[in-house]
Amino acid sequence: MKGIRNSRKMEVWQFGLIVLLGFGVDLIESSDFYSLTVEDLKGNAVPMSVFKGKMLLIVNVASECGYTDKHYKELVELQKKFDNHDFNILAFPCNQFGQQEPLRNSGIARFVKNKYNVNFPVFSKIKVVGPGAHPLYKYLYASAKYAPQWNFAKYLVNRAGKVIQFWSQHYSPLDLENFIDKHVNMAITDEYEVYNVYKEL
Repeated sequence: MKGIRNSRKMEVWQFGLIVLLGFGVDLIESSDFYSLTVEDLKGNAVPMSVFKGKMLLIVNVASECGYTDKHYKELVELQKKFDNHDFNILAFPCNQFGQQEPLRNSGIARFVKNKYNVNFPVFSKIKVVGPGAHPLYKYLYASAKYAPQWNFAKYLVNRAGKVIQFWSQHYSPLDLENFIDKHVNMAITDEYEVYNVYKEL
């Protein structure tokens, strides 16, 4: 437990430093995020521009991980909680960590539907780290300066297509609820977040 607490403190410190530095000099423009394309589980191209204006939680998932059951159940619950707030969870299966996503796309589709009845998009299996990482994850890493170390790492992307937070697998989806609630009720003006004046205090 002490190791996990220290890991969490390090993540918060690292991300706080990133925010202080404005994500660094070489920040990729958020417009690049919406120019990216991914594939669904049937191989159909899905432009990220279809999610423009939405808050997104992007997660690399696996079907045979020790975190699988709790995370999938809580991801479904989290999506329900924010379903009416222009919020979407986007799940990307990956087999790079412990080879814990051995299923093909068709098997993944059956698994997430039959076992968890997922209510968010699950995309084609990809690589999320290394030279062969999908361009989406290269964008996420370049923005946050933090890459997944295991299954179920999470990036929160705001309505302007910018990464505003990273969480490792040690944080379950419902741990993020208060943070997401705060940011999902913000509006975007000139790519900056401002509190939505119409939200009741």
